[in-house]
Amino acid sequence: MLGICSHYVTWGQAEQSIKAHNTALEIVRHRVTSRCLNYIPTDGCASESDITTAFEGVRQHTSSGEPFFSEQSSHLIPSTMTIPVDSRGIAHVYETAAAKTPLTENRPDTDDNHVIPESRWLCNADMCAITSSQINGTIKLLKALVSPHPVNITDFYININKCSNENSNSSKLGHLVHCSEETPCTSILHPARTLSCHFPYLRSLIRRIYVALHCFFCVQ
Repeated sequence: MLGICSHYVTWGQAEQSIKAHNTALEIVRHRVTSRCLNYIPTDGCASESDITTAFEGVRQHTSSGEPFFSEQSSHLIPSTMTIPVDSRGIAHVYETAAAKTPLTENRPDTDDNHVIPESRWLCNADMCAITSSQINGTIKLLKALVSPHPVNITDFYININKCSNENSNSSKLGHLVHCSEETPCTSILHPARTLSCHFPYLRSLIRRIYVALHCFFCVQ
């Protein structure tokens, strides 16, 4: 018998669960290969425009997808920026996304008379901060997902968010605000996780990675 997430199952059930997650990850690998990496330059000089195209050209934030440290996703409001204020006195720094979008229409629990209530807003070129380290780190993750995995695939996923910064506790409290390759932070997931607040497609990909990660932690 094997303990998985506080429940006891047989080795056969555990193996079946892992195979199911591996199947889902194979789908992700196919999407990364056929969609994302096709739009990434091979000279190592990918731009913000390139990464936007790779993620289906959709840039949209959600209230549940923002990083803990705002400076990882946003600039300070420029002094030259004009902020519109409506008749209620509410400032609109970002443009609110449509109440119903293809992203919500495709959800199984959404119908014509019900839209899942969640704040959504579009990226603002003057406010949204996307760094070269986030772009390069995300490309590194994408390439790692489609490259041949090491013999022990469990180690690959368990260490995917490991941070070598002695002051960090990435497995419980997340990364420090200054975590990067220079600090050093060895997490291959962290750059993509911070970048994902701008891209629904990337958030969906990372959600699948966390499902697999949870499974591998449970069967240790």
